[in-house]
Amino acid sequence: FSISVMMVNEDILKFLDAPTNAPYWPVGAG
Repeated sequence: FSISVMMVNEDILKFLDAPTNAPYWPVGAG
């Protein structure tokens, strides 16, 4: 469970960072 949460958190961080790092980053990437 903890591993899944870590993966989800990482995806959320990527999603939050997307607008600044890669404005055109595909939503489903990764």
